[in-house]
Amino acid sequence: MNTRADRSLIDLTKWREFIESFEGDPDQFIHVPGLIIARPLLRSVLNATEKLRACDHNPNPRLRVFSGNRLDYAAIERFCYDTPPSADVFEFLEEWVSGKGSCIAVNEVESWDATLREVAATEFIPGLRPYLRRTSSKVDWYAFLATEGWTPFGIHDDDEPSLIMNLGPANKEVWVWEPSALSGLDRGRRTSLSFEHQLPSASYHLVLKPGDFAAIPTGWFHVLRSSGRSVLLGIALYRRDPHSEIGAYLSRRGRDPLEWFGEVANSEAARCRISAVRRHLDLTLESAAFSASPVRVHPAMPESGLPQRVRALLPLLVVELPTLLLANGAAIPIPEEVGAEVVAAWLRENPEFTPEGFTKQFPELPVHDGSSDLLNRLARAGVLSMAMDT
Repeated sequence: MNTRADRSLIDLTKWREFIESFEGDPDQFIHVPGLIIARPLLRSVLNATEKLRACDHNPNPRLRVFSGNRLDYAAIERFCYDTPPSADVFEFLEEWVSGKGSCIAVNEVESWDATLREVAATEFIPGLRPYLRRTSSKVDWYAFLATEGWTPFGIHDDDEPSLIMNLGPANKEVWVWEPSALSGLDRGRRTSLSFEHQLPSASYHLVLKPGDFAAIPTGWFHVLRSSGRSVLLGIALYRRDPHSEIGAYLSRRGRDPLEWFGEVANSEAARCRISAVRRHLDLTLESAAFSASPVRVHPAMPESGLPQRVRALLPLLVVELPTLLLANGAAIPIPEEVGAEVVAAWLRENPEFTPEGFTKQFPELPVHDGSSDLLNRLARAGVLSMAMDT
């Protein structure tokens, strides 16, 4: 049986060393050469972009097209709706978007590719979990698909740490300045499109080859340039807004947030209720590997149903209550006589298993057409990997 490390797309030793440095001092620039196997992740990002464009139920895709430093609305419409999803991204940029530095920016990119979401949840996020919990943060996986030239934002800083990796095929150059090095540019600006005269003063200047990784701290100025066709995959670590999250949670349940808070204000019961809601939101987010983006593409399932062997992506499973399993943000009820903790414990002890073995272990769970209803629900939630070598 293959182990997780055998299939890893990142150098787990280097990743652990990075996490140790990052946890010790997140306000330092860190460069890790050769962290990832770039080619499979490059295919995943290109596949995600194709799936996003092919979706008929995605009227507002998290996608932007830039011509130089200008947002190109006509190109966004053409790319999303008037170009075949299978069309080459880079050929589109070179044919339809003028100027050097044209690029396509995609947010929530991992929600469109099952492999990318699995790698994010099982390889990257576990090491970052202590930081994300401590800082009450969530992640946004984003990608820049670019031709030769500068990234569209010029020199700028961000309100959150940016973890970036070059997937190639071309190299990328990055210039980074400590906050004090530029003193907020001229007159307190946080961004500028006139920056080339600043390049010699960079605190760090390096080439990111395919597979290389860098962590840019909060408030550090930076600018990137691609030497040719390339894809940048990034992880933004955003601070959460608990008031907005609670308001959205209540609205989804048909409650007016202002009315609800007014009803429970200034009482011990209110604090308990708010605490319970926040705990639920914390666990739901953690069950989705700290990503708030929905699962739009699931691992492929054979026409005959579940395959002979499946694998549970354990970081996506979090037990909240004895009869509730949170799986990738979805709440799945478990019969009281079975218990969610018992199911989760069995999955931890048996990360690779057969559907028949699962059904034999939990005969109390409903079965439909020979497959456990719970396994099918977990599969629909995107937490079972179907592509297994037997």
